[in-house]
Amino acid sequence: MSINTDFQRLESGNKILLFSVDGSVFGGPELYFHNHPIPYTEKELTNSDNLPIKSIWWQGVEYKPWPVEIKGLETLSDGSAASPFLKVANLDGTISAMCLAYQNMAQARVTIRMTFAHYLDARNFPEGNSEADPTQEKIDVYYIDSKTHEDNESVQFALSSPADLQGIQIPTRQIHSLCTWCMRGLYRKSPCGYTGTQYFDEDGNPTDDPSKDVCSGLLSTGCEPRFGKGSPLPFGGFPGSALLRR
Repeated sequence: MSINTDFQRLESGNKILLFSVDGSVFGGPELYFHNHPIPYTEKELTNSDNLPIKSIWWQGVEYKPWPVEIKGLETLSDGSAASPFLKVANLDGTISAMCLAYQNMAQARVTIRMTFAHYLDARNFPEGNSEADPTQEKIDVYYIDSKTHEDNESVQFALSSPADLQGIQIPTRQIHSLCTWCMRGLYRKSPCGYTGTQYFDEDGNPTDDPSKDVCSGLLSTGCEPRFGKGSPLPFGGFPGSALLRR
C-alpha cells in the first residue's frame, strides 16, 4: 500500500505533520519538531514529575514536540504558489532569542513532511511496526520570508516558495543567439561542461594566458573553437533566432 492509495480511502489513517527548520546556510540551528498529542502510558504516569518527551521518529530523525500551527497550505485554483504562515510557541523566549541571533531566521529552509501514523519508524511503537515505510511521504518546501508577529506566547513567520523568495519569473530563459550558460557565469561549469586546457579570448582567438580565457557566448567564437566544429556542442542559446527579423 502507498500513501497515494491512502488518500483514496474513506479512512486514510492518522495524518502526521513533521516540521524541520534549517538555518545552516547562515550558521543557524537545524530544528525538528511536531505538534501531535501522544498519550502517556500508565507506567509513565506513575511518575508524573518526570514525564518523558514524546518524540516522533521518522527516517531515523527525531522530531521533538513543540506547539506549532501552519496556515495557508491550500492549493490555489489560479496556479499561484501558496504563501503559508508558520506560528510557533515562544516558550521561555526561545524563539525570540533565536530571532535576535539570526536576523529573524530569514531565508531559513522550512520543510513540511506529511505521512500517516502507520508508516512511522518501528521505534515509535513498543512492539515495532511491520508497515513502517520511510518513503511514504509528501514534502512541501518553503523559506522564511519575514517575521510577522511576536509576543511572549508565540512568533509567526511568513513563508514563501523558493521561486517567490528569489523573485524568479517563468520562463527564466530568453530566445536569442547568446549562450544562456555564459551569461549566467557558468562557463566551465555545468551545464557548459568545458574543462579543456585550450584557452581562447573573447574574440575566439587562441591564447596561452589562462587569465584571458573568456567565452564570448557565441556559437562561432565560443563553443566551436573549444569543442571543435561539427562536434556536439552544449550551446545554451538559440542560433536560429538571429535569422528572425526584429
